[in-house]
Amino acid sequence: GGGQVFFGEFDGELGLGDRIAPSFDVSLGKWITPAIGLRGQFAGLKVKGAVSGLQGRYREGATGTANLYEENFSMFNLHGDLLWNISNTIAGYNPSRFWSFVPFAGVGYARSWKEDVDPVVKEVGFSTGLLNKLRLSDAVDLNLELRALLVNERFDGLEIGEGIEELTSATIGFTYNFKKRGFDRPEKPIVPDYTPYTTKISDLEKQIAAADAAAKKLAADLNV
Repeated sequence: GGGQVFFGEFDGELGLGDRIAPSFDVSLGKWITPAIGLRGQFAGLKVKGAVSGLQGRYREGATGTANLYEENFSMFNLHGDLLWNISNTIAGYNPSRFWSFVPFAGVGYARSWKEDVDPVVKEVGFSTGLLNKLRLSDAVDLNLELRALLVNERFDGLEIGEGIEELTSATIGFTYNFKKRGFDRPEKPIVPDYTPYTTKISDLEKQIAAADAAAKKLAADLNV
């Protein structure tokens, strides 16, 4: 869990502290190799910002002065990410490494709404960020995640031609690593020593050759 801030058309008119809303993430993933992983994540909860005048779908119930009104609404982002453990890529796989840097990028389904207020907005969202993975034990990691969600500007109910808006979040949490944990290093194949067998075969070949020579000599003596 943590906090998130939306960057919409008029949100910058509010102080940053007035725009921080709660964020909650749940993820499930798997490392395919020490460097590459996949995960699915549910991320959400609330967004706080501002609208101007009568604009914005969440104008109902908003409070403010002059032409600036505060608004808040619910949202979630259900997305899949490709993770790259850059620490393992650069420095080599080390299961005991304390701090790993894991950039990621993904795409998913983003939805925003407010109770009893239309419309509900459904968008394709693009996510990118950095996961800081701190190893506490073989089973548990502490995660510090910074993420940005890019969506169509109508995600907050207001569309004035800016194209793309951004939701940034910072969260802290834990990962439990299911067994089997980690990766096994490849073992060099043991090349069998066939020397005793080749030596024995060579001796047998010599014995056969000697026996053939003796048989030929005996045949020659009998023909005299």
